[in-house]
Amino acid sequence: MANQKPTPVRAWERLLLRTASWFAPASERVSWRNRKQTELREFRLWLLGRSLSERTARAHVQRFLFDAYREALDLRFPGEDARSLLRRLARGPIFTLALLAAVVAGVIGTTGVLSGIRAAYAALPYYEPSRLVACFQLHFLSASLGAQSRYFRPWRDRSQTLQGLAAYRVREFELEQDAFRPTLISGADVTANFFALLGVRADLGRTFDPGDLADPPSVVVSYDFWRDYLRSSSDLESLGVQLDGRRHRVIGVLPRTFWFRSRQLALFTVMPDPGRPGTRSELLGIIGRLRPGASAEAAKEELQRIALYTKGIRSGPVRVLPLAEYQRPALASLLAAAAFSMGLALLIGVVQMIRATRRGVAPPAEAWRYWGFFVAKLWLLAAALVLAAAELAARNALNLRSGKFLFNLVLEWLLILGILLAFRWAILDQGRRCPVCLRRLAMPVSTGIWSSLLINPAGTELLCDQGHGALTVSATGGLAGEVRRWITLEDDWRALTSAGNGQSQEDSSGCTV
Repeated sequence: MANQKPTPVRAWERLLLRTASWFAPASERVSWRNRKQTELREFRLWLLGRSLSERTARAHVQRFLFDAYREALDLRFPGEDARSLLRRLARGPIFTLALLAAVVAGVIGTTGVLSGIRAAYAALPYYEPSRLVACFQLHFLSASLGAQSRYFRPWRDRSQTLQGLAAYRVREFELEQDAFRPTLISGADVTANFFALLGVRADLGRTFDPGDLADPPSVVVSYDFWRDYLRSSSDLESLGVQLDGRRHRVIGVLPRTFWFRSRQLALFTVMPDPGRPGTRSELLGIIGRLRPGASAEAAKEELQRIALYTKGIRSGPVRVLPLAEYQRPALASLLAAAAFSMGLALLIGVVQMIRATRRGVAPPAEAWRYWGFFVAKLWLLAAALVLAAAELAARNALNLRSGKFLFNLVLEWLLILGILLAFRWAILDQGRRCPVCLRRLAMPVSTGIWSSLLINPAGTELLCDQGHGALTVSATGGLAGEVRRWITLEDDWRALTSAGNGQSQEDSSGCTV
């Protein structure tokens, strides 16, 4: 066995040992890592000589690597149990930043890597989607209720900027299945030219034409509905669904990538052109396709002019937006709140750093580190709040629920409140940290006398466990609010705390990683 070559350390084992070495003291990091790699080679060679199974040998190697992490922590924090070690690490700035970064990663991970935002900003699955526009009117508390149906025919017949116009009405259908209770399925009634205007063809069968207005009623289904409810049957002649108590024949299956307004829309039925004489006016969704060279702004002015000369009760002003912009969430206010809060955090940090440097309160390096930490933790927390709010806004925009405008309004106020609370937490947390090593101050001690407001007022003294100084916080305050006073300790205190922690003076300073 002595003549055998040492077993090489595998790449993933070398990576784990390198990660474990980060917990060792900086002065011993390289030598400790090389020694553990040598021990691992000898250990694997010893396991090979025992003729163990691959599974058993792998378990022994994993236990060796786990013990390496524990050994590195014992070198860095000798004589400390797990509870005191966690308390020590939790007071450090790295733990705070890592925790906030984990919150950001958690927001991204739990939302499917921001699946709502990616879906809202993905390319629309239509032919030349840049020429598609949404035509609607502004109403009280909402801009998404649509337009009056009595405008549909005048707009379609008189417009010179629109190549075509189609209407839709989102609603729910009652789907009846054998031996099952009726199920509510989201869908839409659309005009016969709806899919032709979008430039979408069916993957199986066809879409609507004017002849589908006659009995029996027809339905075009989404790919998911065809797969889940119709069992992917390609025999459309025999397919039918019972909707709202009537038998509908399935004439087409839409492409898998198709969606409109929301992926929840699973059924599409045909409706007559709205605005017919003798019918009451209702709110409908209206989409149009611009002629080559026409703009959405020119279409808006034209449709507004046509609406003014249409008989009937006047309603809100007309708006024409690109369909992609109309279906996407309104993130402008959320992004503005994020930019303002991050800019304010940066401004506070820069101003405080300059003040601390000019007054000689702290050296420039310490001031940069102290207030840079303040900016970093506020930015991470603001990023988590904004990403969560933007994802909720995107999912709300792609949802069919009512009250979208109210939901967005509440969401914006909650984001502002969350950012204000983040500022409050960051400022309070910053005030209780050592300006030298950024660790949370510990060991609070009550000082002073409550009855003595001038000579020796009551307060609390917090000590840096690395011996850098103590912070005295007045409990009675004054006209200017809470009074804080930082006391820099002598080097003897730092040596004393280092001896108490069982560490070297260089390791306990918190400045050497």
